[in-house]
Amino acid sequence: MSSVVSELFSYSSSIIFFQLHISFIANFNCFLNLLAWANSGHPDAASRANDVLKDAIEKFYHSSSNTRIGPYNFLAVMKLWAYSSHKDKARHAMDIHREMLRLYDNGQRRLKPSTQSFTMIINACAFSSQACSNEKEREENLQIAIDTLEIMRKSDGTKPNSITYGTFIKACHRLIDSDCSKIEFKNRLISDAFLAAKEEKQLNGFVRKQLKLASPKLYETLINTV
Repeated sequence: MSSVVSELFSYSSSIIFFQLHISFIANFNCFLNLLAWANSGHPDAASRANDVLKDAIEKFYHSSSNTRIGPYNFLAVMKLWAYSSHKDKARHAMDIHREMLRLYDNGQRRLKPSTQSFTMIINACAFSSQACSNEKEREENLQIAIDTLEIMRKSDGTKPNSITYGTFIKACHRLIDSDCSKIEFKNRLISDAFLAAKEEKQLNGFVRKQLKLASPKLYETLINTV
């Protein structure tokens, strides 16, 4: 009897190992494809990489094996969108982040949204300024950055760090014109982010640098509060 149990256990272990092996290969192949697009310099690399990721997600939902998708796959595509020339890059980054959350809720525990993944959305907003063709588009991207930071600050597990605050200040600097009608709003957003970073002990050289680039005058005022 014990030999039968041993054989069954050995057989089950082999099946589990095989499934994990297939899952690893699929995940690694997805990563290699994304890496190839990231290094390709192709003008539509973000869209092509997005298709690779969507294909991997579809396979996950339709696969009976223990398929896994690593968080770095999602972060890589979000970064590609940020550095692309697409005007909707922030929306695309946010959609990828939502898909991460959906997969996390479906058992992919490694895809739990993180401070890094939220910050990637704000980063896409910061790099959207040159792709925006009008004021409305800049305002939409700014609102995404504001909403994302607010979600992070209210969260228990994805609090903003120094990179988050510095990137948010960069987004405000790039997306809000410094004309008289908006300078007060711009300075308030930047000041609030800087003071929040100070309060949460996230103030470092990166945050200070972004503040100085955004407004040398505001930098002189706020740096004296440190």
